[in-house]
Amino acid sequence: MEVGFMLYFFVVFGLGGLLLLALLVYSVREFLVRKDRPAWSARTHRSKAIFVTAVVVTFCLTAVPLQMI
Repeated sequence: MEVGFMLYFFVVFGLGGLLLLALLVYSVREFLVRKDRPAWSARTHRSKAIFVTAVVVTFCLTAVPLQMI
């Protein structure tokens, strides 16, 4: 196996999997555990940006391996 393929699989499945786990923990904490969360309009720009980034990265980390399969 070429080094490029091994590096690609490590980045996509290894680091991507760890990042996906962290995003899932953030999502569960944000939506299921935390009951005192503010409404969307009351959130700061930073928390909105973090949420949108988390959703986009989660989608990308899910879409890339699915295209490979």
